[in-house]
Amino acid sequence: VPAAFVFNMDETGINEYANAKKKQVVVPRAYPREKTEYPVERNTNSSTLVACIAADGTGIPPLLVVKHRTIREVVEEMCWTEEKVTFAHSQSGFITRDIFMRWLREVFIPNVNERRERIGNMGQRAYLLMDNCQSHKSDDITLLCGENNVEIVYFPPYTTHIYQPL
Repeated sequence: VPAAFVFNMDETGINEYANAKKKQVVVPRAYPREKTEYPVERNTNSSTLVACIAADGTGIPPLLVVKHRTIREVVEEMCWTEEKVTFAHSQSGFITRDIFMRWLREVFIPNVNERRERIGNMGQRAYLLMDNCQSHKSDDITLLCGENNVEIVYFPPYTTHIYQPL
């Protein structure tokens, strides 16, 4: 199998303190310590970044799952456009089965088919290596991949990051 058709997909959670605000604290000169702790309320918005690369080192545009729909404008201001990243929204900011299915259908499989067309072999089998996250598993996902000549290879449960390529 050519390296361009062996893919590893994984996601990582992003938890930023998006709404933390700087505060000035007045401390008397006679304060005995050089530093002190001051609690700050922070809004922990979770997001998920899904990355997928082929064994030849080429990538597929990532998927960014966010909790709030309005973050798209902020991300686009950083020059992340639809050509560079796929955006999705979930109530929690985590990937769901429906979002994963959409990414497979709209991003992954078209990318694999472009590669197949480039080498002139539309029958080339592709392999997608990934973890056992529940959002990656369903009969619909297995069927979609099977119909598109993509074999899913799941890592054994509880495989650590040391054994996962991505």
